[in-house]
Amino acid sequence: MTPIPGMGETILLRPRSFDIEHLWVIVTEAADVGCAVMFNLTGWTMDNDHTCILKIGEHDFITKRTVVEYQRGILLTPEKWQHLLDTSDLLKPHKPVGKDLLKKIQKGALHEDGRTEEAFQDIVRQFLID
Repeated sequence: MTPIPGMGETILLRPRSFDIEHLWVIVTEAADVGCAVMFNLTGWTMDNDHTCILKIGEHDFITKRTVVEYQRGILLTPEKWQHLLDTSDLLKPHKPVGKDLLKKIQKGALHEDGRTEEAFQDIVRQFLID
């Protein structure tokens, strides 16, 4: 089985041909807990979760006002990762996020008014960047 990417790494993912590709950010390590948490970035709209708004230049992929879509977070088990590798229409590594951006995304995941599932928050807390 292919190892799950490490904290701060990103993947460009389109699970099915009719989906839109998004950049997904791995925000925890899988080694300690057996799975990792990842969230996707999407273009800003009035209806999105505005907990973590990203600006052009914070990562090479960000070319417009962008948000982290915490409610679509994925708990990435080794089996889920292998399934994505085997079945996704598009899955390719992209440039990792920097330490500051990773910290910003992690803090947003823990925001009390955000949309992150509690189970994901518990894992993110274990890997917070100082």
